[in-house]
Amino acid sequence: MDLIAGTILVEDSERQIKFLVNQTNKLFVTSYLLDDKTALATILEKLRSLVNFDIDHLELVELTNSVYKGKDIPLYVFSYNGEDDLRLKNIADETDIYGWLNYKDLKKTFEQVTIQGVPNFKH
Repeated sequence: MDLIAGTILVEDSERQIKFLVNQTNKLFVTSYLLDDKTALATILEKLRSLVNFDIDHLELVELTNSVYKGKDIPLYVFSYNGEDDLRLKNIADETDIYGWLNYKDLKKTFEQVTIQGVPNFKH
């Protein structure tokens, strides 16, 4: 099965960028490719199962290749610019697994995952 990774970045009230990650291992959200869906549709479905957001305010800002444990994995990075920022930011905190990680704390993620074609997050 093919693995896909993705994350959503949001800007908090202090203008700090945060990424949706697995809080246990500090990795981006992952999902196995669903038989009846494209990679993009699969990762969007996974993200929507974790965070309730208005898809009209979601923008794909980066699609790059990452390598984790020797396997190539597409990495979808979305930016969320909706008016319901507060609800979006807090809903992931209701789970024990996923949450928002400040971009400054992504070092552990990048120690585990090799990003090819380093993303340029302009925000």
